[in-house]
Amino acid sequence: MVNLRRVYRAWLVLLPLSCGIAKGSTLLSEIDFHMTGGVSPCQPSLVEFYLAHSTTPDEIQLSLGKGDFWGPGESGVAGFGPSFEGFAQFTQRLTDGSDDYLFLMTAPMNCAADQGTARHESIWLNARPDLIGNSIDSIVLYVSNVHIQIVGAGQDWDADVRWQFWGTPTPEPAAIFLLVVGAAVVLPRRAQR
Repeated sequence: MVNLRRVYRAWLVLLPLSCGIAKGSTLLSEIDFHMTGGVSPCQPSLVEFYLAHSTTPDEIQLSLGKGDFWGPGESGVAGFGPSFEGFAQFTQRLTDGSDDYLFLMTAPMNCAADQGTARHESIWLNARPDLIGNSIDSIVLYVSNVHIQIVGAGQDWDADVRWQFWGTPTPEPAAIFLLVVGAAVVLPRRAQR
């Protein structure tokens, strides 16, 4: 019997190479993080990794990527783009110029035990105050080294995750200035001819 989950993972590996990352997109930011979690008395066999966003550190208002679960030993790629539900609203928050909270989250399947780490967007994205002015075309999640261990009546898990934000960058002010100065020098010379 064909393991559809493995076929699905293999297809997702090709996603960034084919349609997950728009042609001409630039890597705007990247987050590498070692996710850990644990839950008791539940023993699920799968875990998920997702992004969440909020204007406060206390409550999650938006999430992206919930519902893709990973098992022990699995690695793979998941891509999120404009056709993904909530993508436009989520990316608008990451580019609005407000240094809100971005959460890297993990949760076990069928157990109410979502866990994660919240930090200001400027810290996670290494941008001030966020990715203001940029256009985000896709967000890609890479998951590797998923470990799930039964501990008593519960389980612990960990994995390496990488979130990449792809899109069209806003030109730097210095580059815009050089273009304006160049045009100011060239255009009058052409007008004189």
